[in-house]
Amino acid sequence: MVTSDARQRLGLKRAEIAAAMGVSVRTVDGWRDNGCPRLADGSWNADQVREWVGQHRAQTRKNRGAAPAPEGSIAAQIEQEELLIKRAKRVQEEIAAKLAEGTAIDMVDVERERVARVLEVRQGLEAMGSRIVPQLKGLSTEEQIDVIDEYVRNVLDRFARGGAIRKRIKRGPGRPSKNG
Repeated sequence: MVTSDARQRLGLKRAEIAAAMGVSVRTVDGWRDNGCPRLADGSWNADQVREWVGQHRAQTRKNRGAAPAPEGSIAAQIEQEELLIKRAKRVQEEIAAKLAEGTAIDMVDVERERVARVLEVRQGLEAMGSRIVPQLKGLSTEEQIDVIDEYVRNVLDRFARGGAIRKRIKRGPGRPSKNG
């Protein structure tokens, strides 16, 4: 059995080196085209790739004051990936801030509330018989239909308004309660 350390010494396939370096396979293709060292069998040694990428990143930083990196070059690819990483981090920070402010809701909370509201409707409809049968005695068929319709409308209105569910849903840290 080959351990991951031994595998790195033996050489990694293109997808494996991409995963190990945290980049896309296209980036690895660009590195290959720009002279990133490979083993005789065409595989990649993670330590050699890290060293090579580090040298290119240092050169990229040094050249930042100069003209932009040529399109398709390793320096341009590195700059592009660094920009994408910065943007992704900024978006994550914005989402975290909105969650903390209470101006955004976590999808888990939304799904939990949806399930709870559907269950409330189900429970209301399941309890309908025991709650309205006593009211139906002595009424005409038309009056019985009106009582049943009114009960169903009330259950659906509670669902549409959020019912009693909002009080039962636990809010996450930093989330305001329903009333403020």
